[in-house]
Amino acid sequence: AGDGDKVNTPGGGGGPSAAGATAGGGPGGVSVRQLLPRLLSEELRLYFTRITLAVERGNPAQVESALAVIGKDSGIQELVPFFVRFVSRQIYDNVGRVEYCRTLVRLGGKLVSNPHLHLELNLHQLLPPLITCVVARRLAGGDGGNHWALREEAAEVLMAACSTFGEQYTTLKARVLRTLCEALTPDMPLTTQYGGIVGISRFGPKAVDAFLLPLATSYWIRWEEVLKAGAYDDVSGRFEIQQCQRALLEGLASFMQSVSPEEQSERVDWEAMSDVFGEKLIPLRAEPSEYVDCVV
Repeated sequence: AGDGDKVNTPGGGGGPSAAGATAGGGPGGVSVRQLLPRLLSEELRLYFTRITLAVERGNPAQVESALAVIGKDSGIQELVPFFVRFVSRQIYDNVGRVEYCRTLVRLGGKLVSNPHLHLELNLHQLLPPLITCVVARRLAGGDGGNHWALREEAAEVLMAACSTFGEQYTTLKARVLRTLCEALTPDMPLTTQYGGIVGISRFGPKAVDAFLLPLATSYWIRWEEVLKAGAYDDVSGRFEIQQCQRALLEGLASFMQSVSPEEQSERVDWEAMSDVFGEKLIPLRAEPSEYVDCVV
């Protein structure tokens, strides 16, 4: 995933539809609001406009109110394709505006979690921008936003979508996990690797066992060697490594705390891991009641 690149994902193309989907319109495309008069009642047109304006320009209270409504309203099925297109195009057009993208991801999450809505026909448009927010190389722009949190929140929504629609689309989870695993290859940027780690971790202990545990020691050794060699003269480079280490420890902890000691002994070579991780294994091996956050 390059700087702001769209990430091709399972189930469809790598970007929004050719017709366009911005709330206000854009070059070469037809805006969602331009389509509304021909397809929807006046009441639904006004509803869509109020929600999207609140998301785009509202104060925090207005944004929270709009998101809360989307999460429970039972009468907006006709608006689902318009909201999905809005989320998709707005994310692609605003990569770099981290806090705004976090709001858009939350809107996508509300659509997924609303039990009254059916998103099956629109998943191919919703999942690609979510994966972009998880694994794109560069998401931060000039707004000083927390792109690490954006990646984590997008991963949560991605996992929720797979959980909600996995029974209808039996290969959905596997294809998303394959995309996340591709983000873990050593030649990927550290920010992309971080997204892959947090994304896989959100899919639970089985995913951690299958995809993170086999890589844990080799990745940790490589990161430590880079830090000791002083390969990064800048603070941000070292911080990226530390963020990857933190994410990996948290992923491993989620696995360790979800399996029995017997399963741990079967799945984990504690002696080899102790040589690599040292005292950082202590919180991983603690009983659930004694568990404390892993820190690098």
